[in-house]
Amino acid sequence: MRPLTPTLSRGEREKQPLTPTLSRGESVNFLVLVVLLGFWAPPEARGAAAGVATQDEIRELNKTGSYAAAEAAARELLAEAETRDGSESFQAAEVLDLLVEALYRAGKAAESESRALAERAVAIKEKARGPDHLEVARSLNQLGNLLLLAGDYFAAKPVYQRALAIREAALEPPHVDLAISLHNLGLVYWQLGEFAEARPLYERALAIDEQRSGPAHPDVAHVLNNIGLLLRNLGDYAAARRHLERALAIREQALGPEHPDVAHSLNDLAGLLKEIDRSEVDEKPLRSPPAPRREHGGVRARSQLEALAGAPRQQVEHPPVLLGRLHRRRRLALDLSPAPPGGSRVGVRGCIRDSQASSRSVFEKSLPTARSGSPDSLATA
Repeated sequence: MRPLTPTLSRGEREKQPLTPTLSRGESVNFLVLVVLLGFWAPPEARGAAAGVATQDEIRELNKTGSYAAAEAAARELLAEAETRDGSESFQAAEVLDLLVEALYRAGKAAESESRALAERAVAIKEKARGPDHLEVARSLNQLGNLLLLAGDYFAAKPVYQRALAIREAALEPPHVDLAISLHNLGLVYWQLGEFAEARPLYERALAIDEQRSGPAHPDVAHVLNNIGLLLRNLGDYAAARRHLERALAIREQALGPEHPDVAHSLNDLAGLLKEIDRSEVDEKPLRSPPAPRREHGGVRARSQLEALAGAPRQQVEHPPVLLGRLHRRRRLALDLSPAPPGGSRVGVRGCIRDSQASSRSVFEKSLPTARSGSPDSLATA
């Protein structure tokens, strides 16, 4: 059905604004003005007018997991920005950040081109805005994400540290970018087996998220779960259980019982309960507070990772080496997108058949998409 068009009376028609009729010379001048206005339009508007995806559209593609489409759109927008504004322009660097994110999320973090593009974005912004600008911190965060996903944890660490230092100097809590930098630096400490160093970073991120979003927000559960796993690695089972149970309660309430994040929380809690059961069977008292020796957490983490990787004990000498192998084989450490509801990452049920009743009852609620003992995903901003 054709849309209805209102009919105006003669008096109403007379009230309508007049449309001027231009002479030939006036028409030429008008066209010149239109061209000039188009030339001076913002880059985003010009890209949209030319049929090229905007930065916001590329961000949405990355957010929804359409990484191949995001990469193609970012490359096209980058070519346009380089032609229009120059290859060393700030606009080109902004698009480079989006392209880098699409590449590392698509599993291309270890490719030499990906790292070169990330480093180029940092260099351009340093030249355009200075080394301590917040936009430099944004590109440093992307470079750190790429290095972390490539398994180069030692290289990622100083990059994240610099990004955090810039943001701490320029931002006041509870700014979300501060929480992101704290979270990501904590994540790289985790991968290096430096659990005690990761803990205060996660606790600061938790305080920011609680202040920003309230105590029952999924972002809060995200950090609570990571702190719980850290405490488990440090041997502080009682505190670990409190954090994991709170994370589970938030996720069930906010996301619903069938959400993949709920499955992850159930699996992590069940893994802790199984470890507590084993400690009780072995007549080993629970430790609270954790033992002061740093190497205890590393030994515990190595034993867990060894079982997952199927590596002989004598080969497990350096946690970062084994973590790199695990990441390349199964991308265990960083789960950038939830598994499909019918998918399977880790055989959860098979690994707890001999567990006592307390852990078995929790595992029976979990979905086969869950994975245990690994920190939640990195943040991109």
